[in-house]
Amino acid sequence: MSSSSLRSQLAVHDAIARAKPQNADEAARLEQFIAAHPDLLRAFSEIPAKELPRLWMLRQMRLSEALERQRRAIVQAVESIPELKQKLEALKKSGPRQKPGDMGPKISF
Repeated sequence: MSSSSLRSQLAVHDAIARAKPQNADEAARLEQFIAAHPDLLRAFSEIPAKELPRLWMLRQMRLSEALERQRRAIVQAVESIPELKQKLEALKKSGPRQKPGDMGPKISF
């Protein structure tokens, strides 16, 4: 098995795990949401199974783009306040270093 194939399988496994309720409280909130929106559940249930991966990828793409726009807006706001930018630069220098492959937050100005 190639390393890219293994990475793909791990990515799918992680995506499935993130899509499931993470605890009992979240599961209960999901059940309440489903009960409050039966028409939405019906609409999702009618989507052909072969379309679900593409719709999921579209959702992930939109979320990723929205997060990037938000990150850029925050960076722009920080850069407009020199004192804040200096404090964040100091924090960035004193903070823990990211390990290669770490998918944690990246701070860049």
